[in-house]
Amino acid sequence: MVIAVFENDKFNIIYSKFQNKRMPHAILVNTNCMEKARNDLNLLIKKISCPNLYQDKCDKECNICYQLENNLIPSICDIYPFKMTIDRQQILNLKEKFLAKPLYLDYNIYIINYCEMLNFKSATTLLKFLEEPEDKILGFYLTENLEKILPTIRSRCKRKP
Repeated sequence: MVIAVFENDKFNIIYSKFQNKRMPHAILVNTNCMEKARNDLNLLIKKISCPNLYQDKCDKECNICYQLENNLIPSICDIYPFKMTIDRQQILNLKEKFLAKPLYLDYNIYIINYCEMLNFKSATTLLKFLEEPEDKILGFYLTENLEKILPTIRSRCKRKP
C-alpha cells in the first residue's frame, strides 16, 4: 500500500504516476488553498477519466467531461464535514456505495474534503479501506492542516518532497 502526500501544484506528478500505472490508491493533498486544490483535483479526475485524452474544450464536446464538470457522475463521492466533523456513518455510506462497480468511469473515486475533521470512529472505519484497497477505487484526502490529521491516518501516509 502506498499513500502519497503532495503539496498543491503537484497534480502533474500524480498524473504522470497514473500514466505509468503507478498511481497510489489513496492520495493525501496538503494545501493552503482548498478551492485551488479542488479545481486542480477536478482537472486531474478529468484527465484520468476522459476517453478522448482530455483537452480544454472537452467540457463542451465530451460527454464524460461534461458530466464530471456538472457533478453528474455517480462513481464520484464527495465527503464534507457535517457540524465540524466527518462521522462514521459517512464512511459507512461511502463503503456501501462502492460495493458496486464504477459506472461511466474506470474508477470509483472518493474525495474527503477537510480530512482533518475525521473523528476517531470515522478514521478507524476508514483504515481497512486504506490498508486493504480494492481495485478500481481511488481516494483523495484534502487538508489544510496536515498536523491535525489523526495519527491513525497520518501514520499510513508516505511523504513525498
